[in-house]
Amino acid sequence: MQGDAPSRYLMTTIDQRQFQPGTDFNQPGWFENWETAAVAEMNLYNGNRDRLGVQIAESERKYRESARREIADGIRTAVIQAWYNILASRDYVEISNESLDTISAQLQIMNVRYRAGGALKSDLLSLEVRLARAQEEVVRSKNRLEIAKTALAGAMGLGPDTNLELKAGTGVLFNVPGTYDEGLTAALSLRPEIRKIREKVYQAEKAMSLAKSGYIPKVDFNSRYWMADPDGSFSTNRDNWTAGVILTWALFTGFSTDAQVKAATAGLNEALAADRKTLLAVKTDVKTAYLRLKEAGERLSVAEKSVESANESFELVRQQYLGGSAGITRYLDSELARNRSRIHTATAYYDREKSRAAVCRAIACWEGEAVKTE
Repeated sequence: MQGDAPSRYLMTTIDQRQFQPGTDFNQPGWFENWETAAVAEMNLYNGNRDRLGVQIAESERKYRESARREIADGIRTAVIQAWYNILASRDYVEISNESLDTISAQLQIMNVRYRAGGALKSDLLSLEVRLARAQEEVVRSKNRLEIAKTALAGAMGLGPDTNLELKAGTGVLFNVPGTYDEGLTAALSLRPEIRKIREKVYQAEKAMSLAKSGYIPKVDFNSRYWMADPDGSFSTNRDNWTAGVILTWALFTGFSTDAQVKAATAGLNEALAADRKTLLAVKTDVKTAYLRLKEAGERLSVAEKSVESANESFELVRQQYLGGSAGITRYLDSELARNRSRIHTATAYYDREKSRAAVCRAIACWEGEAVKTE
């Protein structure tokens, strides 16, 4: 440093311990200074601001981890739903192919009978119409299967052209609680949405404490060791040091601290309201999932009974048709009713499995590792 400022000349020459008595302070002349210093500073107390900041940052990490888990649960659910859609579509293809084979066989028999004069033209045409409908259903079923595979590939992050090889009989077992109350208890402790909002409430509480810390003084320790010389010829005989404790207390901040406290209080109230809303949403989600699971189970029971009746009815009508005591219209209606009951049963079964997956998602059973494949 160089200059001719009287005040700096005085302080610099004193720190250099080379002050000359009788100096004219109005005209001290030119001075130079080289200075080397080591400074140590430490905050002794700042109203817990640092500790609160660390707690908020740690809570934010937990919040983002819960958000990641929420996204992962959504992906799991999408994959499981798509997988069961594939299994259902595959059953639809099998049923429609069986129906096509049945109609094709009967059409061949009808052709023989018609050429022999033992069948009416209208009966032959009815079978041909039914055959066209069966072929259309096969096409639709295969297309639904391909769409379901595309949806599964997308849910797994794969391209739509990915060739998926299915393993027959592969499913997912969900160890979900049998009652709504048990499921709700699990959901309240495991759902990532609840963990997320609880972290936000915690952060809001700490933010309010942080805002109130503006009323609290700070205490800092400051020390300095330095040597000064006009030509850099430092000597430990002319070194200097200072050490002190500094208390800083903002007695008036233009009401900014009050405003920060009010904003933090409003943020806490908002977080508490969001917590109540999230809690109600989780309860509703769990209740709805269990109700749908119950409905799907009851539908499956009814559908299974209808399949037994439809199979028995179809077999009786088929025998009557072959024996000539039942017409082609009754035979086709019976065959159509049997296929519809089989499709309804397959739909009800996979709806139940998807409902179980929805319950698993609603109670966050993946967090408790309650899922395994078979």
